[in-house]
Amino acid sequence: MPKLSSSLKWRNNLKDKQITTLISSIILQRKQWIPTLLSNSSLISGLTPHHLHEILLKAQSHAPIPPVPPMGPIYSPSPTPSPVPYQARPCPPPLQPLHPCQTPSRTSRPILPFFISPSTRSFAHLPLQPIPIPSSQLRPRGLTRRCRMMIPEALESFRFIMVCGCIPSTRSYNAFLGSLCSSTQIRKAWSFHASALRIGAVPDGRTWSLLAKLLCKEGKLENAEKVLGLDCCDVPTYDFVVDCYSKKGDFKSAIHLLRVMIDKGLGPTFCTYGAILDGSCEFGDARVVGFVLKEMIVKGLLPMVPCLDYDWVIRRLCELEKTFAAEMFFDRARKWEYELDNASFVCLLKGLSRIGRVEQALKVFEDMSQKGVEMDNGCLDVFVCGICKGEPMKEVSSVLKDLIGKGFVPRASHLSEYVAVLCSGGWWIEAGDLWNVAVEKSILLDAHCSCSLVEYYCREGLVDSAIVLHDKMMKLGGCLDVTSCNSLLAVLAERRIEDASQVFDYMRRRNVLNSGSYVIMVGSLCRKREMRKAMELHDEMLKVGLKPDDSIYKDLISGFA
Repeated sequence: MPKLSSSLKWRNNLKDKQITTLISSIILQRKQWIPTLLSNSSLISGLTPHHLHEILLKAQSHAPIPPVPPMGPIYSPSPTPSPVPYQARPCPPPLQPLHPCQTPSRTSRPILPFFISPSTRSFAHLPLQPIPIPSSQLRPRGLTRRCRMMIPEALESFRFIMVCGCIPSTRSYNAFLGSLCSSTQIRKAWSFHASALRIGAVPDGRTWSLLAKLLCKEGKLENAEKVLGLDCCDVPTYDFVVDCYSKKGDFKSAIHLLRVMIDKGLGPTFCTYGAILDGSCEFGDARVVGFVLKEMIVKGLLPMVPCLDYDWVIRRLCELEKTFAAEMFFDRARKWEYELDNASFVCLLKGLSRIGRVEQALKVFEDMSQKGVEMDNGCLDVFVCGICKGEPMKEVSSVLKDLIGKGFVPRASHLSEYVAVLCSGGWWIEAGDLWNVAVEKSILLDAHCSCSLVEYYCREGLVDSAIVLHDKMMKLGGCLDVTSCNSLLAVLAERRIEDASQVFDYMRRRNVLNSGSYVIMVGSLCRKREMRKAMELHDEMLKVGLKPDDSIYKDLISGFA
């Protein structure tokens, strides 16, 4: 296709804009706009989906009438869907991919039957396409990620589709249902499923698999097993239900479902057996462990030639986050003096860290340090993230300080989260030590944990520690919140007015002042009989509009007497 010149593109865009403006004006200004448009066939014969989109936007944005009221949580309260006088084509995924339009106003609703009615055949058979979006967002996985990130917008798009009388495609229907399932919004998922069925969406095997997962997340495993009995679910769905049974310790039901899979010829995979093995290791059921290991060997799922490949098994289980089973193979390998690869240690450390098994992760980390296993920054980042989300422990604080001292720079968000947990648990000494170690390596932590430390120092009279902390934050470009700064000002203003002035000046530069800050400084200067400075701050306070309440203000100006 020949490339259009810039002038021709400009002319086409101008022509399109004139057409959409003219049609939207006719719709908004004329009562009998349908006959007017039908009589002018040359005006509507060349319309495209993009034109329709622009016309709807213009009609909606210029209409002073309020939008359609919400239709329940997601769907209309009517017991049966309203009859649709036309056969609309399914919308492209996902839900007209997250169409930027909001719910149409009352003015824009009558437009839709006109453009999609059989009388305008030149337009009725065109697919309802959205504004073009990057191709990377049209891939199935990209769609699910996009829906998960923009669930409120996707719900609005679904309401828009319902008002239009369209039917979402099965692919987009499954994409959004899967996003709701992954985001643990179970009630919204069921409501959306019911709404989609009511307007004519067609479920498929993928839909039933998602419904089985929803039932599992609600703890209704028996109902999920009934869904599996419909013979429309895939092997990963069976694996999910088996895993849920295993995590509950119900190995009888898990093994029964395993037999059902074999009878149906579905062929249980390493993941299926690994789920049961992991659960039995967690609950210490040696009988089930032996049974599963025997079955996996018979099925050829464990590499046994010339001997059991512990490295492969450990890495595979860690990829599936079956760390209890991986830890069992790890301990057996160490017991039988099997020389594990460094990659096995790294995989196990990352697997334990990801699921929050802090004590076990610390143990593996210690073994790796003693053995001299090299850990890259990616491995250490996963490890630090995992241990920072756990409960406060001296071992964790010691490991973090040691890693930072050796040159590793963890994410400030991870350290800030852990320091905040230390502060909330009353581990003030450990929190202060870790904060100092991080700041010495130019790691600026979040203001929340820093403010907690400052307020603690002020309460306990540790003024020097509070000033040191403030100065270090100032050098790194950080700043405390106004409450913590005022606490520090109140302590300094009594005996160290010069230090208080420096803190106040920095607060002014960072724009974190309030009326309390001025009250503290003006009152202190009055007590020190530095009336000129006090009056200057008083005038500045009034100028910036931070005058305190009348009662406080009267007490403040009484100091000038």
